[in-house]
Amino acid sequence: MYKIEHKPFGKLKELRLINASTGEWVSIIPGLAATINGLMLKAGDKKYELINGCSTYEELITEGKRVFKGTKLFPFPNRINKGQYGFEGKKYQLDINFPSEGNAIHGLVCESSFDIVNEIANENEASVELQYNYDGSNNAYPFKYKLNILYSLSEKGFACKTTVENTDNKELPMGDGWHPYFKLDGKVNDLFVKIPSTQIVLVNDKMIPNGLTSESDQFTQSTKIGENQFDTCYKLEEKEGKQQVELVNEKEKVQLAVWQETGKNKYNYVQIYTPASRDCIAVEPMTCMPDAFNNKNGLIVLKPKEILNLAFGVELTIKIF
Repeated sequence: MYKIEHKPFGKLKELRLINASTGEWVSIIPGLAATINGLMLKAGDKKYELINGCSTYEELITEGKRVFKGTKLFPFPNRINKGQYGFEGKKYQLDINFPSEGNAIHGLVCESSFDIVNEIANENEASVELQYNYDGSNNAYPFKYKLNILYSLSEKGFACKTTVENTDNKELPMGDGWHPYFKLDGKVNDLFVKIPSTQIVLVNDKMIPNGLTSESDQFTQSTKIGENQFDTCYKLEEKEGKQQVELVNEKEKVQLAVWQETGKNKYNYVQIYTPASRDCIAVEPMTCMPDAFNNKNGLIVLKPKEILNLAFGVELTIKIF
């Protein structure tokens, strides 16, 4: 049986979707970018806490906000070069929220509060639907939209379905993503990773794509991460269906899979990032390349009243070697 608990989280609220039978759960903070702040899944007889979240409100609004832990990335993931872009003959200037690079990064909802519009808990799943209505009041992004996020927990694991509706009378440029930091017991160096792509997006010293890609099959088979450092965007094959990044802990004999729907206007890119702490690894499904508002790679343009559906999720299984 599944249930949903509402708990205070400092000045915010935590929603916890729980499988009462297994002890699995997912923690969501609607009041700050619909943040996914924790995830516990079971494989075999053991439960694993899989997301490196924030244990306190103070940590969430300082460290968590600084590195975008678990936040929704909309209307663009990753970077916009110097915060500048053009659309339909007009020029726009976004706030520079990554001053060390001089870029705008990770969208405009990172501090937004989402409303709870629906909750379901029964014998099969627990789910919560969140909504954010944007009125186009920011001159740097004057495009109205409605953003709905459906988080669910079931025996299949965790899933997130996003619905974007253009509520404006003009076209809307967009990209979407998520910014989780995963852990799987122990240091990242000891984990194995498998990435379903050979195409690496090359970038300049400001992490902006330079128009080139390189080919590498280094991680197309499960490979120990070791000392490898990632801050790397991979372009996936644009085919209908699901593709997944796999993290494996050989000692525990367990595999974490981050899946994402691919195909036309879906999550056809993934960013992999290892922080200096080496205690977690970010696996970020994205619909577009960094700086897509300028280079147009993966940029989605919604017509007035058009609706787009996207999905990704996390599964944990026993790995047989």
